[in-house]
Amino acid sequence: MQLGGILNSTKKSLSGSENVSMQIQHQQEKGKRIRDENQTLRDENQTLRDEMSLSREELNQNIRTIRGMELQIQSTESISRDVQECHERLEMMERENRQLQEQVAKFRNIIINSGESEAVNDSTIVAQFVLLRVMIQKIVLKFYEVNQDITRFKFQTRKESDFFDLWFNKEMSITRLNNRTRGMIFELLGEEILCTPCFGLDGELETGLVKFEALLSTASDVNEADVAEWRTRTMKCASFLQPQENSSRPAQAANKIQNFMRPLLPCDRDQAILDAGNEHLSDHLLKLCTAAFRFMLMLRRSKDVYKCELPVPGKRLNPEEDEPMYSEKSEDPRIDAQHVAFALSGALVKYPEYDPTQRLVLEKAHVIIGV
Repeated sequence: MQLGGILNSTKKSLSGSENVSMQIQHQQEKGKRIRDENQTLRDENQTLRDEMSLSREELNQNIRTIRGMELQIQSTESISRDVQECHERLEMMERENRQLQEQVAKFRNIIINSGESEAVNDSTIVAQFVLLRVMIQKIVLKFYEVNQDITRFKFQTRKESDFFDLWFNKEMSITRLNNRTRGMIFELLGEEILCTPCFGLDGELETGLVKFEALLSTASDVNEADVAEWRTRTMKCASFLQPQENSSRPAQAANKIQNFMRPLLPCDRDQAILDAGNEHLSDHLLKLCTAAFRFMLMLRRSKDVYKCELPVPGKRLNPEEDEPMYSEKSEDPRIDAQHVAFALSGALVKYPEYDPTQRLVLEKAHVIIGV
């Protein structure tokens, strides 16, 4: 009986051990399945991360492509504006060329019909004045590059500083900068020759005669006819002392203009080409100043008084003496379509000998007005 009980007890123990072993095996299999599922999830997460990285790179590439296209569109718009400005400049040159051809034709007829007479009429004077204006335009378009960055540095005069400050205004187009350059060269030519009394001499004698004429003109008991008589006779005597081709005044004026405009010279070419171009520019400026000098001597030999009068910015537009060539927005709110922003060239005015109080505008000033 005892042996049977022991056997039964042993069987129960073996049966319990088998159940525990099976449970352990079941747990192990379950743990393996969980590990396999976790590994599968990790692999899927890595795949998703790789796909997200690729998508992010594709997105960045698309953004870079779009930005590149935007830059190309902006460049195309800039080129279109430049082309439009070139068309406008071409039309302007053609218009002024036609005016010059008309003046040259008149000048040719005057020479043919005048014979050996030394008297020069107003048509001839106007033709030579217009020629100076055209020479300035050709110099600006041929030798200066206004579409470039100007380096800020200490200029010698306030006039230089104010003028080149325009290049830091991003709203200034090439046409506007070209016009400003033309106007400034004419203004400098006026300061040196066109708007200054001269007798064709150099040194202290020239200075003394100019001062004497100024005193004579303001004397209360001297009339305009007496001043004109003295001036014409003095001009003739001065020509005996020094021929006009020996005067240093044109070279001095040309040198001043070239130095003033030096920041606008091309700066991205071979140095040898630059040197040759600058020398060629010097020749053209000297021709311009020599022509202006001879023109003024011719006017000064007449008993009629001729003056080159430059309109000041802000002056109210006068249709009788100002000819608007362009209009532009001015930073000065007072400058509108009825006011002069600046002058491209001055007016040629005559005060005749028979009535010095009469003011005759032979050639209008070319001006830029506001909008």
